[in-house]
Amino acid sequence: MFIRITISIVSVALIVGCTDPEEKAIPVQQPSTQSVDTPTEITGSSLLDALDQTVDYREKYTSLPPADSRWIEFGAFRSERPSTWFWIAPSSSFVMCNYVVPGVEGSELAMFAISRFDQGQGGDLSLNLKRWNSKFNTYEGAPVKPTVQTILVHGAESTIVEFRGEYMGAGAAWHRPDQKLLVVIFSDDSGTYYFKLLGPTETIDAHRDSFLTFLEKIELIKS
Repeated sequence: MFIRITISIVSVALIVGCTDPEEKAIPVQQPSTQSVDTPTEITGSSLLDALDQTVDYREKYTSLPPADSRWIEFGAFRSERPSTWFWIAPSSSFVMCNYVVPGVEGSELAMFAISRFDQGQGGDLSLNLKRWNSKFNTYEGAPVKPTVQTILVHGAESTIVEFRGEYMGAGAAWHRPDQKLLVVIFSDDSGTYYFKLLGPTETIDAHRDSFLTFLEKIELIKS
């Protein structure tokens, strides 16, 4: 049993490492659906794709588990950890923290990750939609169309994006069928946070409420 779990964790960690350096509405506000087409062309570059060597992201690398496992802490914020999620060391210095999300009814594990970028960094929504969308195809090989909604996170209007389809690794070297990616983009005066939940559709759907509840309960860490 131990060996099987270890292999699954490594497999999920590899998925997230390739994506980034990756129902019920939140009770506080009913999501409003937007119609967003991913652009066919992009200009510039996103810091979600290339590491800026002028910033020491190692300061944000959480190589040790949190002192209080009841909470997931990120920057000046925290929220209650869903009871079944457990911490693992981030695979990239872009990631503030990583949590393994257990599979259900025989489905594989998923991964939850949080990253943060200073104001003006990380790329705009259109650029990131293009990048995330490049990782997904339909079974016929066509691009998928994301669902984009607006929700409230810690009192701020935020964006939640959802992709579903065949997920491709770096360089399309491997494919995983029926995967889902949820990304929530939350900004405050200090910067922008990206909350990502990636894994098999069955696992993501089973943990959707926990993910939304986590976002609903975000609070400032008391000094």
